[in-house]
Amino acid sequence: MIEVEPKRAIFIGRFQPFHKGHLNTITQMINNPEVDEVIIGIGSSQYHHYLGNPFTASERTEFIKRTLKNQIKYQIVEIPDIHDFPKWAPHVESLTPKFEVVYSGNTVVKDLFEGRGYEVRAPKRNFDISGAQIRNAFVTGEDWFDLVPAGTRHMLFEIDGERRVRKLHDRHTKADITADLIVENENGEIALIDRLREPFKDMPALPGGYLEVGFETTIEAAIREAQEEISLSVSSDQVSYLGVYDNPGRDPRGHTVSHVYYTRVEGFTPEKGDDAKEVYWVKPEDFPSVMAFDHRKILNDYLSRKKVRL
Repeated sequence: MIEVEPKRAIFIGRFQPFHKGHLNTITQMINNPEVDEVIIGIGSSQYHHYLGNPFTASERTEFIKRTLKNQIKYQIVEIPDIHDFPKWAPHVESLTPKFEVVYSGNTVVKDLFEGRGYEVRAPKRNFDISGAQIRNAFVTGEDWFDLVPAGTRHMLFEIDGERRVRKLHDRHTKADITADLIVENENGEIALIDRLREPFKDMPALPGGYLEVGFETTIEAAIREAQEEISLSVSSDQVSYLGVYDNPGRDPRGHTVSHVYYTRVEGFTPEKGDDAKEVYWVKPEDFPSVMAFDHRKILNDYLSRKKVRL
């Protein structure tokens, strides 16, 4: 008889909430004699109280612990998003103990980890369940009890999770309006900030923010946000319109529609203010490959308008 060396396996999900499909995958992992230990990665761990990510990392951890109890050898690791697919697998490696096998039916995850030499196994889908399906049932009042294990169900009752999701849904039945401003200096450099808060904390972004509904226009909002975030004072006749950006997935908090403007300044030195951890000039050839929201696409569109391409 050939002795099989035990392996540590990892399964990553957002678990919003933890449901029977997730449990089915973990059951397949622990029933595999080659798997000695299971790592459960809480993906998008920094996001909570958003429509697509309503539950905190600690709540999601509790869903799992109440379901699995002490029946198997496992550990749970929080894995925040970095919004950079090429660097995501090394990011996971840096946060977790060493593992040999990845369980995932996601083709992107499969390609990323296979590219680093891992064995990736697609679990058998014995349950056709998704977190979105359950969250939608919270909103519509449909029965969801049989879609989640008892541990998750009891925890959802305790935190009134169904009501939380309904409130988030009601809040986002209409899109929010934001405004951003591209600021270019005499050297062709663009002013960027590093965001102070989630979502996309510490990531580079354009200055901008929410419209104060009933009090200002989008151009006035863009000017105000530039004043608050990089200490720039410009008037509306110095600002031009680039376009509207309204992809439903551009903001993890919910659907936001951003009106983007641009201006050119001379002799201006940006200083960080509200919502900006840092502020700095960047040349087009040095633009970060990954930025908050869809701001890299916005800058590419701006450069295309100028007939400049990276």
